[in-house]
Amino acid sequence: MSPPRPQKVLRTIGYWNGPSSERVTPEQIASGCPVENRFIWPKDIVDPAWESAVRSSIVTYLSTAPKIVAYMGLSWCRFRCGIQHLGATELSDGIWVWPEGLAHYVEKHLIRLPDEFVAHLKTSDFRIPTEVWFKDPGFMRQYAIEWDMKFWEDWCNAQRKP
Repeated sequence: MSPPRPQKVLRTIGYWNGPSSERVTPEQIASGCPVENRFIWPKDIVDPAWESAVRSSIVTYLSTAPKIVAYMGLSWCRFRCGIQHLGATELSDGIWVWPEGLAHYVEKHLIRLPDEFVAHLKTSDFRIPTEVWFKDPGFMRQYAIEWDMKFWEDWCNAQRKP
């Protein structure tokens, strides 16, 4: 038997409610109906003044991080702005992971992101680490990778409009 692989936990951000949650009533949510409503709609976190001095640095960081996972389905803009395909990959800096289209929401729709994430970017002076564990092409076989959704779920819940 081979030894267990080292654990890597990536904190997720930038995931939205899916199309099925557009049709969900508050009563269904209150009853515990299993729906895609554990996140938030990006329209609920639009904030044009948020981090305006460094917004372009945040967008660059989000869009230039390494792609670590690709999926077969394409994401679509929840604002229905005319952009049909926001990508099918997830990007990461080795600590956080986010969908490829997150930069679009920050740049074009002026959404805000969690302070903890922005503090992380500022600490690194908005530079993606050059020495990260996932740059090895075989990293998925070398590590037991977990996508930690709890932080993002909790942050989304705290942002919900009453």
